[in-house]
Amino acid sequence: MKFPIANISIKNWNPEEDVLLYILLNKYIYRDDNQLYQSFFYNKEFVDSNGDIYLLVDQKKSTSLLRKIFKFLPNVFKIELIFKKTKNKMDIENVREFILRQIGKMPKDANHANWIEQIKNAKKIQEILDG
Repeated sequence: MKFPIANISIKNWNPEEDVLLYILLNKYIYRDDNQLYQSFFYNKEFVDSNGDIYLLVDQKKSTSLLRKIFKFLPNVFKIELIFKKTKNKMDIENVREFILRQIGKMPKDANHANWIEQIKNAKKIQEILDG
């Protein structure tokens, strides 16, 4: 699995949410929030930077005593996401179309047009997902 990866199960990304709920830069999340996990991650499909599709099947919570004690601090509590590779794949044009559709719903700011242009000109899936 090659990161970053994008959630393709949620077809309408909420523009009010942090984009990092939909595009993951690594296999960890840093919040112990079961509702968030169920809504955005569990049993969802993600496309990786190679176009391979993975299903998120489980999580492994941190067992470190220090992480548990200080979990109230940002980015201390760590949950490893467990993925299972499917036999499905997306090509670059399908990934590009999906991401452009999602970005089109987001609030326009100074970087919005530049971001869209970078995605349109990307030659690899990784370049699309890196944004």
